[in-house]
Amino acid sequence: MNWRRIKTGGNSTHCKVWQGGRGCYKIVWRDQVQGIDVPPAFHTLRLEVTPGGEFWELLDRKRPLKRTLKAAKRACERHANPPKKNKRRKSHA
Repeated sequence: MNWRRIKTGGNSTHCKVWQGGRGCYKIVWRDQVQGIDVPPAFHTLRLEVTPGGEFWELLDRKRPLKRTLKAAKRACERHANPPKKNKRRKSHA
């Protein structure tokens, strides 16, 4: 998946954004929310398209925060290309 950094308005020292997968996935890094310092983390988001419009949704609700950019990219790629499950053969006994 090709990732590119997007320039955002405002202060880029507290928020950085990468977009990949033809615009379907987004990674946002933040260390400040509404002027309050928070632990720096990467948020993985995916684009949801509904009849009512489009919105960004968290990719993994159980663990929404990633510590490194590499881990966030890996989570998006895993979501885009889920691993194949091994099918067990039925034994004929």
